[in-house]
Amino acid sequence: MNTESKGSGLRNVSVVIAALFGLVLLIGGIWLATLGGSLYYLITGVVLLVVAGLLGRRSTAGVWLYALLMLATVIWGLWEAGTDFWALVPRLDILGVLGIWLLIPAATRGVGPNAKGSRGFLALTLAFAIAVLIYSIFNDPQELDGSIAATQPAQAQPVEGVSDADWPAYGRTQAGTRYSPLTQINDGNVKDLEVAWTFRSGESKTDRDSGETTNELTPIKVGDNMFICTTHQILVALDPSTGKEKWRFDPKLQSDPSFQHLTCRGVSYYDQANTTEFAASLANVTPTQTVCPRKVLLPVNDGRLFAINADNGQRCSDFAQNGELDLKHMHPYTYPGGLQPTSPPVVTGTTIIIGGSVTDNPSLHEPSGALRGYDVNTRASRRPSPSAHARYCCRSTTGACSPSMPTTVSVAATSPRTASWTSSTCPRTPPRVACTHPPRLWSLAPPSSSAGRSPTTSPCMNPLAPSAAMT
Repeated sequence: MNTESKGSGLRNVSVVIAALFGLVLLIGGIWLATLGGSLYYLITGVVLLVVAGLLGRRSTAGVWLYALLMLATVIWGLWEAGTDFWALVPRLDILGVLGIWLLIPAATRGVGPNAKGSRGFLALTLAFAIAVLIYSIFNDPQELDGSIAATQPAQAQPVEGVSDADWPAYGRTQAGTRYSPLTQINDGNVKDLEVAWTFRSGESKTDRDSGETTNELTPIKVGDNMFICTTHQILVALDPSTGKEKWRFDPKLQSDPSFQHLTCRGVSYYDQANTTEFAASLANVTPTQTVCPRKVLLPVNDGRLFAINADNGQRCSDFAQNGELDLKHMHPYTYPGGLQPTSPPVVTGTTIIIGGSVTDNPSLHEPSGALRGYDVNTRASRRPSPSAHARYCCRSTTGACSPSMPTTVSVAATSPRTASWTSSTCPRTPPRVACTHPPRLWSLAPPSSSAGRSPTTSPCMNPLAPSAAMT
């Protein structure tokens, strides 16, 4: 009596777990199916509810059905993701853990005379899943083994436009070669190096900083200046020979504990007179005039980029808003830590190219991870600006566009926050809908027709798709 009671209790736990997982997957699966997504989750939710019912009725069929679900999931995962380990893990982990639980005799006690056979089949499907995961670790389809046809030179070769004694970029060159042609220090005497000087930033972690607050700086050196940024993104110019501070610029970082991380990996340098290194990007291009022909570009974790005069540490007044560029501009969702530029941008003779870290998974309302290009002297977008008529798709309070539904709209503004819809084929959307709140879905693309006419039909796209023009 006592043994049967304990067995029934653990079996009831199995029933509850399977039912809860099934209910969650059923609800989420229905929602995903309405958005045009995979039907797998809906089907799996139904199957888990059936498994819960069968286990509750002490039927061995519940274990057999679960084993078949596990096998089908492995096959579906391989079909959808191949042998990509990190794509397979979230498809197999929860079902795998529940499957291991069901292998415990007490968890399925009393389900029928052939319980051992059903558990044996389940064990085989779990072993198959584990074997697939182990195989995927060593056979990742994303891993491409390349080869360098050219023979690596014994010594780094000089780069046109870059002094041998300089390290003017994160990887020394914008191509990231990371090689110096200097030969004074080598593998024979590197062990004899001694500390020449030490610079202390004077910073410490505060209660407003992220849990992951680190110093990951790679300094850059140009002529008689070394440029560094501190953990709180204070830009400092040092004398590379003595370590003496020449000047510093404080961007007044708006730190927040919600930041995923707080760090500055480096800054970028631009010299308008260096037409040799940037010859390719300057071909047939006349650079814009600037009050800062030599500037340091400082990324700040709160979503800003500063252009600072390399000679005196003052803001470059003709870049963006007095030397400060808001990288969150035109983002539909802006919140602390949503967009974090932590690495130095790439710089050409004409353009600043910058991306950034974005939040991952905490919300459906996340900023875009799109790369952007800005004029190195003015911050103007390097993509054509949209005209008065552009395509948008957004979820409004009075109607909704399906992500898979063709939609045509003509708007009288270039910002989705203030757009007025003048025509639309979006169902249930009135002729004029003001997008006065950050839309859940919107896209921007250059118009395909002349001004004053609606663009041609186009599907809804992901928020701030890479094709979006940023101004």
